[in-house]
Order: sequence, then structure tokens, then C-alpha cells
Amino acid sequence: MEGAKKRIEKESEAVRDEVEKVKEVVRVVRVEVKRTSIEEVRKKRVMVFGLKKKEGRTDEEMIGDMLQVLGRKEECKPRAVFRMREKEGESSGTRPVVVEFGSEQEKWKVLERKMALRRDDEFARVFLELDLSREEREVAKNKRVERKKQKEREEGGKSGGES
Repeated sequence: MEGAKKRIEKESEAVRDEVEKVKEVVRVVRVEVKRTSIEEVRKKRVMVFGLKKKEGRTDEEMIGDMLQVLGRKEECKPRAVFRMREKEGESSGTRPVVVEFGSEQEKWKVLERKMALRRDDEFARVFLELDLSREEREVAKNKRVERKKQKEREEGGKSGGES
């Protein structure tokens, strides 16, 4: 009887250990699913910078006007448009606007024409960019800084050798 009790306790402990392992796997899978779903949403989104709030106009209307300037209003319909929340004590009205499209292809159709905004008075100072995570923005920033340093080194080498 005593041996059976010890065997059952040992098996119970093994089951508890196995349950803990499964719980950890489930936690990791949940985190990965959340990360993946966020990445999938980001793939369809564009960040709009410099779009000022206007009295009597919604962000959706202004995004519609911007898409008209880009010649993409009919084929690229935003699924969601929202302005990033304002920081405490800030009310400049130029918080970034997030525009989510129905597909990644629609997003790229808009982005490929983003330079057309420069020719329009209303949107000349509006910029469209990919919706990147904080880590992706940091990597992109580091790459820009490195390219700038490389360019400065190359230009410094050219002017120094010509004298």
C-alpha cells in the first residue's frame, strides 16, 4: 500500500511538471500569435505624418482627399483611419494618422505614388511611411545614420585627395 502511494505521488508530480511545461508552451504560443497578428495588421497600414487637424473635417475625409491627389481613391479604400493619441499636455493637431487598407497591395499602390503629394499645396508637407514597430524604426534609424557617416567618409576622402 505504501509503495502504491509513493508511486502515485511520483506520477502526480510528473504530471504537474508536464502541466507546467504545457502552460509555458501555451504562454509562448500566445505571445507569438499576438506578435504575428500585429505584424499582419502592420503590413496593411500606412503612417501619415504632418496631416493637420482641420475644423469641420474628419481625418477620414482628409485621407480621402489625399488618396484623390494620389489618384488612388477609387481602388484603395481605407478600412480604418485613426489618429495616434496625443501625449499629455500636447494638442498640436499633427499627431500621426494610421490608415489601414484591405490588403498589402492597396498599401503599396498608395506608397508608390507618395511623391505626388509634393505637387499639391494642401499635402506638400504630408509624408507617408510604412507602419513599423519600435524595433524596426530603431534599425532603420541606425542604418540611415550609418549611411550618412559612410557618405561623409567618402566625400571627405574625395576632397582631401584632390588638393
